[in-house]
Amino acid sequence: MQINLSGKTALVTCSTSGTGYAAAAMLARAGAAIIVNGASRHVVYRAVACLQGEAEKERVRGAIGDVWKQEWREALVKAWPTVDILVNNIGLYDLTGLASIHGDRWEQDFRNRVGQAVCLARDYLPAMKKANWGRVIFIASESARDMSGEVIRNVFDEAVRELCGETAGTGIGVNAIMPDLGLARGLMGFLTDENQRPRLINDEERAAAALRGTMGSFRRGFATRQELAEAVVCLASEPAPRALRAERIR
Repeated sequence: MQINLSGKTALVTCSTSGTGYAAAAMLARAGAAIIVNGASRHVVYRAVACLQGEAEKERVRGAIGDVWKQEWREALVKAWPTVDILVNNIGLYDLTGLASIHGDRWEQDFRNRVGQAVCLARDYLPAMKKANWGRVIFIASESARDMSGEVIRNVFDEAVRELCGETAGTGIGVNAIMPDLGLARGLMGFLTDENQRPRLINDEERAAAALRGTMGSFRRGFATRQELAEAVVCLASEPAPRALRAERIR
């Protein structure tokens, strides 16, 4: 299927590498103008330069700042008050069980990543409603959700349902892409040794993963960045089926 997103502007958070960058690159190839986001000037400039090799320079811009902090999120929305496509890439990797995480860290991760992601979606909804067109796509793999088990998954499920309810009857689509495990840089580090050679998961890690319900992911394999990026572009496209605009895609 030929997808043409010319005339659309897409903001992809945490998009200087990994899944976020892959999604930004594929959206750019489909014709969308891209706002690349990252926490530091160096990585944003590097990602923008790379993407400009695949699309016209004027269609790729950079937004520097940690959008999972309220002040940076608000500054981003002020600088770019309207976007057509918002890809909320959570960009969080952890294979630590909830019982092993210090309370302060859990609260910080939840508030800064999950809470701000939902707030960012709400920031852009009014303009999307006015235009009667928009896409909001959350990306969080099982590895990102694993730190809290069912808690974060349920939060995103509820967020998607609520946002879909608010946009019912409009041209706005809201989705959450939650593969079992995305092959992100953090996970690649877990699966390789310090010399970047593949290593076997030991029995202790297998047992812990099985208890947390992630062992099925190790058996089935991993979602690649390319596969996740393709899902993003499909959901962002004009002919995306209405049935796919209110679902958690796994």
